[in-house]
Amino acid sequence: MSRDDGKEKVEEARLIRDLTHNLDLESPSGKAQYDKLLKQMFVMLEGMKLQVYRDTEGYMTIGVGFNMEAPGAREEWNKAFSNDPNKPSFDAFKKDFETFGKDKTHKLSFTKEQAWVLFDRARKSRFDRLEESYGADWHKLRGNERLAIELLFYNCEGLVRNGTNFKHYLHNYIDTKDKAYLLAAVDQVKNHSNRKNDPRIQIHRNTCAELINSTKSPFYTPPGHPLLPLKPVKVVLGKTVIPLGFSQYSSLFLINQYLDKPNEDYFIWRTQMDGKVRDAHRAYEGRIFKRSAPPGGSMPGDDFNCRCVAEDVPYNLIVIEQSIMLNPADDYKKALAYFMRNVNGVYVEF
Repeated sequence: MSRDDGKEKVEEARLIRDLTHNLDLESPSGKAQYDKLLKQMFVMLEGMKLQVYRDTEGYMTIGVGFNMEAPGAREEWNKAFSNDPNKPSFDAFKKDFETFGKDKTHKLSFTKEQAWVLFDRARKSRFDRLEESYGADWHKLRGNERLAIELLFYNCEGLVRNGTNFKHYLHNYIDTKDKAYLLAAVDQVKNHSNRKNDPRIQIHRNTCAELINSTKSPFYTPPGHPLLPLKPVKVVLGKTVIPLGFSQYSSLFLINQYLDKPNEDYFIWRTQMDGKVRDAHRAYEGRIFKRSAPPGGSMPGDDFNCRCVAEDVPYNLIVIEQSIMLNPADDYKKALAYFMRNVNGVYVEF
């Protein structure tokens, strides 16, 4: 992420929102994809630092945002490394940071493996508290909503715990399915959670606000509804982001009588969604392309060391090629213009 204004982080959050909104979190593959993307979001927002440093709030921190001054931090540390024969010393790392303030030289450093061990332990203890706090509501939340809440709970527990406006709005959204309550929760994150007006904190909040705003998801479904729409969906070639696992869920709804042409003409570009993915290929993630004209002239996996794959397009996706839509009647042009400005790639009937 090269720009420090946070725009790239918000763009990444938008992509992950669209990929995970319809994710089946009860399936092993869906759970694994969720955990992978959660870690990616944490590293993007918190970073991974192998020596102790002071975070934006001034706390001694190490690894992936582990606050060494938080209540219970020492206990979490000791539990995380209880089986490590080379267990790093909590006190030694704190002392190393104090010494660093004098001579600007760190003597102690984590390995990446140790950073992740500590993160996994800290996340588990927080997740247990979070799941208990939200109760039945937690399992009614979509994948992107859970991701955002975990990020916020780790970084700003006071914003999303019991008794907060955020949690009240979210409960009402789940109970009533009224989008206005979800948008009120989004507003709490974006506009009412940075009392110090710290630009770095605001980037974090803007990113989480984009991530949790399910109303912008191309395949939005309200709480308590099926994960995916059961009727055919029209999507735009090269624009609409297809949720992870969509092809698997859609196998029950093969309805090719709705298609103008067989969907075998197309494919969904899937990356490994990690730090090794080429920037160009990451921009293709989840989007549909023609097999006869792949972007950049290469199919997934063709380029040297490319780990991308071509996923089949399910039959309940009706692909609209934008080139076909360039010369409609004048009233349809207006509808198309509105669609391109306001809808995130899902064709809307007018």
